[in-house]
Amino acid sequence: MVHRTEPEGVPMAKRQTAFDHFEIDTPTGDVVFSLSGGAVWASWPGKTAPVRLGGYDVVTYMMRDFLAQCDLAEGLAHNKRDNP
Repeated sequence: MVHRTEPEGVPMAKRQTAFDHFEIDTPTGDVVFSLSGGAVWASWPGKTAPVRLGGYDVVTYMMRDFLAQCDLAEGLAHNKRDNP
């Protein structure tokens, strides 16, 4: 059985407050993808640590899916402009 010591929603509020004080370092510049040891990595110029995105098969699948969604969205937007 779980005993709550705080009213429901308070932990989320505390996390949000903590997050508000955390400054996110947003990368600038083009992302560079690399493959090392079967893993795909992303890095940005001027940043020291690359980010591991996952295994080659999973990342390439998701990248292809993302590009297909972009193509679909562009086609739908183009169709909407031509047929208001």
